[in-house]
Amino acid sequence: MKILFIINLNAGKKSRKDGLLYEMGRLCKDNTVEVRITQGPGDAYEVVYRNGSLYDALLVAGGDGTIHEAVCALKDGGHDIPLGIYPSGTINDLAHIHGISDFKKVTDLVLDHSVKKIDVAGFNDTWFDYVAGFGAFCDVSYSTKREDKELFGPLAYIVKGIADLPNIRPHHVRIETEDKTYINDVMFGLVLLGHRAAGIDLFKKEEALCDDGLLDVILIEYTPNILELYNYLIGILGNKAKYVTRFKCRQLDLYSDDPVKWTLDGEDGGCMKRAKITVGYQGLTLFK
Repeated sequence: MKILFIINLNAGKKSRKDGLLYEMGRLCKDNTVEVRITQGPGDAYEVVYRNGSLYDALLVAGGDGTIHEAVCALKDGGHDIPLGIYPSGTINDLAHIHGISDFKKVTDLVLDHSVKKIDVAGFNDTWFDYVAGFGAFCDVSYSTKREDKELFGPLAYIVKGIADLPNIRPHHVRIETEDKTYINDVMFGLVLLGHRAAGIDLFKKEEALCDDGLLDVILIEYTPNILELYNYLIGILGNKAKYVTRFKCRQLDLYSDDPVKWTLDGEDGGCMKRAKITVGYQGLTLFK
C-alpha cells in the first residue's frame, strides 16, 4: 500500500507528536510511506488535492484545521481513498467524535485496513467534516491564540466567548429544510455531523450519528433580557430550554438580511448572506 502521511508540526503541543516516528516505522515495514511536513495554512490542501490520486491511503497528524484541509482536498480532487487521523492538535473534535485517541490504535487500523464510511457535508462550494457554525462566537475557535488553547484547552474558547459578549448582535434569518421553514432573529447556530464541537459534547453520542445522512442543527434565538441568557447554556448542553431550537434535516438553506460570519470545522468559513448545506451520505472513508 502506498501511503501519503501529512504532518503539521505546529498543531497542538509538541508532546502530542511523541510516538509518531515509531508508528511510521511500523507503517513502513510492508508499505511505502511518503511524508510531507506542512509549511503553512493551505499546504495540506494543495498536497492532497494535487497528489491524492497517486496513493492508496492518506494519513494526517495534526489538529482539526489540518484535517479539514485534507478532507476538502479529497472531495474537491475526487480522491476516494481512506483517511487516517493521528490526533495531535489541541481540541481534536473529529477524532473524539470517532473514538480515536491513541496513535498505536490508528496504525493498527491502517495495517488491518479497518475502515468505515462516514458522512461529510457540502457547504456552498466547499466542505466540512463535523461542524459549521454561524453568527456570534463563530470566530472563537480560530481567533483564540494558539498558546491559550494549548494551555487551557476548551476553556480558552469559553473565556474568549465571554469577552466578545458586549459586541454580539442577532441576525434575522430564514432557514429552509426539506420539510420546514424557520424564520427568527438568531444569535448563533451550529450544524453538526456528530455529537461534539469546540471540545464540548452537545448531544449524546447515540443521538447524533455520523453516518445516517442527517444534519443535527442547534439554533440560539435572540433575547433582549440579559437575565435569560442562562437558557443558552442549558440548551446548548442538551437540555430543553427557552430560545434554543434543535432539529434534524438532510439539507439546509440559510438566508440572512446581512452578511453572517461562518466557521467550518473551527476554521474561517467566510462571511455571506446565503449558505447551502447538503449531506454527502457516507461520502468519506475513515480508518476506524
